[in-house]
Amino acid sequence: MLDRYFGISAAGSSIPRELRAGLTTFLTMSYVLFVNPQVLGTAIRIDGGFEKLLIVTALAAAAGSLLMGVVARYPFAQAPGMGLNAYFAFSVVIGQKIAWETALGAVFISGALFVVLSLAGVRQAIVRAIPNDLKFAIAAGIGVFLAFLGMKNAGVVIANPATFVTLGAFGPPVLVAVFGLLVTVVLLVRRITGAIVYGIAGATIAAIVTRAAVYPDAAGHLVAFGGFAHGVVAPPSWPSGLIGALDLRGAIGLGIVSVVFTFFVVDFFDATGTLVGLAEKAGFLTPEGDLPRARRTFACDGLAAMIGAVLGTSTTTTYARARAGSKKAAAPA
Repeated sequence: MLDRYFGISAAGSSIPRELRAGLTTFLTMSYVLFVNPQVLGTAIRIDGGFEKLLIVTALAAAAGSLLMGVVARYPFAQAPGMGLNAYFAFSVVIGQKIAWETALGAVFISGALFVVLSLAGVRQAIVRAIPNDLKFAIAAGIGVFLAFLGMKNAGVVIANPATFVTLGAFGPPVLVAVFGLLVTVVLLVRRITGAIVYGIAGATIAAIVTRAAVYPDAAGHLVAFGGFAHGVVAPPSWPSGLIGALDLRGAIGLGIVSVVFTFFVVDFFDATGTLVGLAEKAGFLTPEGDLPRARRTFACDGLAAMIGAVLGTSTTTTYARARAGSKKAAAPA
């Protein structure tokens, strides 16, 4: 039944391979579990904020990924988007002094607009009107942006008042990142299955063994891995104060129409470029550049944003890092 529904054998794949691909995708995007709460925590101030935001980030990612996998039948993972969460926290809540509950309402409304336009076929028509070269350019631009973020977070590049960016000092974070990247590149060139997983594991082991200061502590300072002081696992905190806290009445007010519009436009091009880029790399696009099952796929993207807003996080969208675990495949039409 699974084989027929998802077209696993038709894609030349198998369930074990799909499980490895899912693990790879998770590892390449799991950083969002920690980064998203840090970003949103600057604007959403509640007791136990980080732990609760981590839980809703995981729940939003799970709900969006299940929608995309089970309903749209594409191996594209979803989670609260980087960049959109920064706009939510720093521009809308902190910059414009809009309550975070109202901002969540704006995210919900923008997601609802996505669903309506997707089901009506408007979103697909707009996508078809965009030249294929521009579609792929959007995906390439997102990739370059993510690569730049990775180099910035690793300290490979740092801010410079004269040239905006410059090379950073080759300290432990940079060396560990470069080591992991080299391992990944070598294995990819040699076409080793699971190259990205091995690269991540290699960098992690190297950081632990060498006692490299790459892990941020509670104060934000980089320290060496100190073990699991509170155990490996712990029961999750129920995200009270976040789930269902969105303020739709306030979001409908004319004062934040521009906010809803910005969430809508930014996520439109972000999701469109990412979905088209992932579909092209995985071999899903038709020769004309169309995405099969586009209506339900785009609708799932909008539903994920709505669910994320109800849970208490900024816009949930498709992740370009899902390419790490994707492979040329074709689910039945």
